[in-house]
Amino acid sequence: MSERLSDDIRLHLTYEDRTPFGSQTSQRFDRELRARCETLMEAIRSRGLCWAVQNGPALLSNALSSRDMQVLFQGPNRLRDEVLFPAQELCQPRALVVEQAGGPVPIALSTGLVGELACWLGDWQRGAPAPRHGAARALHRALRDAGAIVDDPVPTAEALEPVTFLGHAGVRISHGDTTALVDPFVLPSHPEDPPGLVPLQIGQLGPVHGVLITHSHPDHFDLGTLLRLGADTTIMVPEVERESLLATDMAARLRELGFRRVQTLAWWQAATLGSLTVHALPFFGEQPTDGEVLHPEVRNLGNTYQVVLGDRSVALTVDSGTDRLGTPKAVARRARKMIGAPDLLLGGHRGFGMYPVQYAMSSVARYVLFVPPDQWGARQQIMCDSQGLVDVAESWGAATVAPYAAGGAPCFWRMGLGPALDGSRPLQMAVDPPPEAVVQATVQRSGSLSHGDVASPVRPLILRPGEGVVLAGSDTAPVARSEWPYPPITALQSDYSAVPRYCDRYAHEDWSERNNEETTPGGDSVAWLKKKALLGILAREHARLLGVFPSPSAVRATSDNFRKRFGLSRVADTRRFFDEQGLDTTTWSEMMTDICAIDTVEAVLSGAVLARVPAVARVWNARARGRVR
Repeated sequence: MSERLSDDIRLHLTYEDRTPFGSQTSQRFDRELRARCETLMEAIRSRGLCWAVQNGPALLSNALSSRDMQVLFQGPNRLRDEVLFPAQELCQPRALVVEQAGGPVPIALSTGLVGELACWLGDWQRGAPAPRHGAARALHRALRDAGAIVDDPVPTAEALEPVTFLGHAGVRISHGDTTALVDPFVLPSHPEDPPGLVPLQIGQLGPVHGVLITHSHPDHFDLGTLLRLGADTTIMVPEVERESLLATDMAARLRELGFRRVQTLAWWQAATLGSLTVHALPFFGEQPTDGEVLHPEVRNLGNTYQVVLGDRSVALTVDSGTDRLGTPKAVARRARKMIGAPDLLLGGHRGFGMYPVQYAMSSVARYVLFVPPDQWGARQQIMCDSQGLVDVAESWGAATVAPYAAGGAPCFWRMGLGPALDGSRPLQMAVDPPPEAVVQATVQRSGSLSHGDVASPVRPLILRPGEGVVLAGSDTAPVARSEWPYPPITALQSDYSAVPRYCDRYAHEDWSERNNEETTPGGDSVAWLKKKALLGILAREHARLLGVFPSPSAVRATSDNFRKRFGLSRVADTRRFFDEQGLDTTTWSEMMTDICAIDTVEAVLSGAVLARVPAVARVWNARARGRVR
């Protein structure tokens, strides 16, 4: 047995922030900005987000013109330099916090100890003995008292595949005797974690020779994880000339903690890490807007990467998207010419489609200060969505595309990272779609009247945290740790809120209050119309579950058959019929999709259906003769 850092706790740093307004490094600025926008926040809480978006420009104008907010500005739409570029020396690490089941335990750090923190914590992660004296000895004792140092054996490294998804944006890449981690964000396990989704810990990853960081947001640049790796681990970070409100100077922040091998990489620069070749590529997107921005001299600086492993490669685009400087598709095309097509593209797919007023509620509240007033009412999509990710994969010539950077396991969605894939809360498609959305995007890329849906040549792959892949071009396949414990996500957008309206003349009536025996002009009772609507909903759901959801061409064929039965062979006749019945094309399409789904599911389950027909006929015949009510 040896003393080492526990896998059951999480470490992070707190900073003493003496800047006038706060910095990103301490995250004080966002907290205080939300407090300055309290009137706006209260309006959202009391009136709802939809109302706030509808009135977003006025709300933002009022909020930003308040006295509390105006102190941040030196002129119209111009922030003070002290806001844009907080003095780095005025924000310094002061405490190491141990997050455990009983709550956070802060441990004060002396100035001299800060510069040795990476060395000591890296040693203690591997089971090195306690120091005999000094500040390090006191820190070791405080960590032990907090439950952060335990008498546990050092875990044995797992036999992992060349590319292993760790969860969220964390990826392990190995080739030969070299292992690198990308954006490692290692969290402790939880009693409620299913066995196959217990997060891999640092010791299980084997010797780590290098780390690649994409950008400085705390779910990608996690100092608590990096400190466990030790001072002599090579850490490659994006080049940041000057720390700003949108970008931490990661190299400087790592060096002040005692990391000795920090390397900055500029866009299109290549570096060698053992048997790996790392290409740093531009990080576009995840800026305050997807177009023009106030203070263009300040941006969320980052890198995307393509890592070459022998004759194979993997690309990682994380939270990238489109902004005024470029697009990830353009990066993909250039990288394909320079480096070659990747065997696997790991890419973000969140979209993060938000209106500027929503930024005030988010983890990037500061973004609201960078949006030009004429864009306050326009939605900003600052990351690739599912279709955008497939666009990038096709431009790159990737054989396989896998969605990532959106949680992926309970340990992440418990802290608000990514959608809850266990069904415990509704999916938010605009900001947190499930990985299945990328699969659907590859299946429905295009189409034609004669051939139906057209799929992408890029193969989709859903990776669960802990699963790895052996890169093999189009044959790349996951190596699962265990069976995924949750039901499959078959409906990516709920159909329940769009039940077909059979005629617009009834659209504003309360059908729940109608008499079930009442007969409509078409001859059906209200009760029977409700059963038809229910059957259509259930048929759609089951068609998705069976993987036989009707294609656009099948729905069009059903529509053509109905029009022929109604004598609507000409377009003019169809339009006249729609006008007479109060129908529109959307409602008609919904009905035809329902009917097509019913026919499809009936065909698949034809044997079971026929077996039940005699009994159903007897019951309904008896009901018609009045013997059953």
